[in-house]
Amino acid sequence: MNVQWTRHDRRLDVDLAVALQACGQALIRATSAGQLDEAVVLNLRLWRSIRALAGRCASLGDRDVLVDTADHVAGLLAVEALPCPDPRDVAFVAGRNLSLAGDLAGPIALQSGRDRLLAEWAADGAAKRRFEPWVIERLACAACP
Repeated sequence: MNVQWTRHDRRLDVDLAVALQACGQALIRATSAGQLDEAVVLNLRLWRSIRALAGRCASLGDRDVLVDTADHVAGLLAVEALPCPDPRDVAFVAGRNLSLAGDLAGPIALQSGRDRLLAEWAADGAAKRRFEPWVIERLACAACP
């Protein structure tokens, strides 16, 4: 995937890779209905932010892939008729997140990006909220004009 977003001298593609990995792992780690619900909401928020980011980057080479994937994820996870998403859909979204994270940033860039974001999160008052919602909010702000 050929994605490189930079805004205010910050590599948003690496931030995005970290968020994708964190949210994918939240789906994998969920062991209760409450944890799964929280992970699904996180992933829906993340993919809405990704869609907004992609929508603002008309020259982005893989823009259509990101928009289509965001729409697909929303369709899989946001089924109102079911009390819980299909486990196969959850596994697909988790796998897609982890795969895309690897496409956006190699292991070293992903680790250094995660370390940088964790340090910023800690300085921003980590006790107030979990890392995943914080990093998603950060990406959502980057999608704003």
